Amino acid sequence: MRSFFSQGLKAVLGATVVSATLGAGAAQATVYDDTHPSWIYSNGWGVVSGGAYADAYNGTLHLTSTPGSVATFTCVNSAAFEIYVTRAFNRGHFEVYLNGVKLGTFDGYSPYTDRQVPLLGGGYYVGYVGNFTLTIKSLDTKNPASANYFVDVDAIEC
Repeated sequence: MRSFFSQGLKAVLGATVVSATLGAGAAQATVYDDTHPSWIYSNGWGVVSGGAYADAYNGTLHLTSTPGSVATFTCVNSAAFEIYVTRAFNRGHFEVYLNGVKLGTFDGYSPYTDRQVPLLGGGYYVGYVGNFTLTIKSLDTKNPASANYFVDVDAIEC
């Protein structure tokens, strides 16, 4: 998994998105697998591993097709994050929230399976160093080409 810190960050400052990079001396990011105890999952999520999921981060994913299921993670003493997911033929739509504010609706569909995809394309800088909570919420919508409504969590980097 490539660190988003080496790829640059996007800053969320109101409605403006600007490119930014962290200079020398910036804190190192930590990747937390979907099985880390800081993840909190509502009903509807299950862990999958091995076989077809061997190429996921640490070989595991949390997966749901239940609309309204949420997964939350609190980054501690951090200024940025990136969420890693799978894009595949059977993925649905989901929303991502930062401290309760919706960042956007995302489509997990792809005709090919691609694991450890950086959802936000290089990370998001939140505008301060501190604690912030991210929430992923599965929806009851999908790309018309998708075979199902699955949403997964692979890892998060803070």
